[in-house]
Amino acid sequence: MSIDKKNSKKPAKEIKIKNKVEEPPFYKVVMHNDNVTPFDFVISVLVSVFSMKPEQATVLAMAAHTTGKCEVGIFPFVIAETKVAMANDTASKNSFPFKLTMESVTQPSEV
Repeated sequence: MSIDKKNSKKPAKEIKIKNKVEEPPFYKVVMHNDNVTPFDFVISVLVSVFSMKPEQATVLAMAAHTTGKCEVGIFPFVIAETKVAMANDTASKNSFPFKLTMESVTQPSEV
């Protein structure tokens, strides 16, 4: 058996590595007001799911109460989706209509 010396000395193929890391899509988590869910329940959900201080949760709950809805925060998609599901599940298990939704962030300045 002989070795083909012409083909055995090929230069190694150059591999180009891209260092660009794409940002994940971000979403606003929006809290909607209802006239049934107790204020204390809303605050407890914001504290437990979003790790807010009670004072901050109270400000947001009041904002949603007076304007109909308010932004709770801006998160990468997976985190926003998880937090919305946790909060909505907690409300559902306690028979409250409390609801959070997600809205796509279209402007980079919003993040």
